[in-house]
Amino acid sequence: MLGETPIPAAELSKVFKLPVARWLLERLLLADGVNLGLIDETGRFLEGVRDRHGIAGQLRIVHPIHLSADALDLWQDHFVTRGMEQPFPQLFRETYQMQPEEVGLSVCQRFVGVVLDCDKAVRQLTSLGWSAGRVDYPFFYKPYPDHGVRAALLPGDSIASFESGDDFLIDALSFSSIESDYFDHCGPLPLGEVAPVVFSEAIRDLTRIVPESLRGKSAR
Repeated sequence: MLGETPIPAAELSKVFKLPVARWLLERLLLADGVNLGLIDETGRFLEGVRDRHGIAGQLRIVHPIHLSADALDLWQDHFVTRGMEQPFPQLFRETYQMQPEEVGLSVCQRFVGVVLDCDKAVRQLTSLGWSAGRVDYPFFYKPYPDHGVRAALLPGDSIASFESGDDFLIDALSFSSIESDYFDHCGPLPLGEVAPVVFSEAIRDLTRIVPESLRGKSAR
């Protein structure tokens, strides 16, 4: 859930007439670049917790990484007290902030030393939008086209292939330009240049398959 694909204001009335689309939009926190809130029954206003504004521009689904702690608490309480259920985790979605000591690094080392069963890793990561690739060694990657970035999960030792029954020892998570050589991991972006939402979503994916208790150990 990156929420980066906008709904143009001119198209909103058409989208809002579709029952499924309307049902989804009415249950998500949206932003138009100026205000954020819930779309009203007419599809022309965003209703905040205490105010109401006409939709000023393209609508995007708000990612919680962009909300302050106070704003997130406010909207979580707003949904809970009204018994509103969301179609997918948005306001209660796990988010992961980059730590100050990571900003200048070229790779994220949070999962270093985790040993994954290749078969399970392929199944789990594929279900989360990752793909299995290979240059001189197998690795996993996931593109984030709206941000022009590709994430890559690299092994710490040489394995023959994902089909060989080998384990996958995680070495690092890196990010590179989507315009760069498709398999170029030699010049990763500094983590500080990676959009917070991309960093958070990549960490969330890996955290879902690697519980904290298993980091630095085996996740087979």
